[in-house]
Amino acid sequence: MPFTTIVVGRFAHFAPAIWLYAGNTLLIAATGLRLISITPDLEQGDHLRHRQFSAKLLIASSLLAIALSFVNSRVALWALAFNFAGPIIRRWSLKAEVLD
Repeated sequence: MPFTTIVVGRFAHFAPAIWLYAGNTLLIAATGLRLISITPDLEQGDHLRHRQFSAKLLIASSLLAIALSFVNSRVALWALAFNFAGPIIRRWSLKAEVLD
């Protein structure tokens, strides 16, 4: 991750730098989800669901950053800021489940 961070830090206004960084984070999150799915005897609970939700949110924000880089590469990395909204989105989804 340090190499892609350096590249995007120096060349954030170029779309290929964003593709490299967001693609790297996307692959890391996808690998994490895959490891969760193939690990035997994981305790199913809130912690595991939180980790899965976080990985899916990282995948979605990385894909959004890549898509935005085709439109405006200067604002594309702001898509990764959606990861900070993860706890809020999770609370909203839990409240919706309780109401159903």
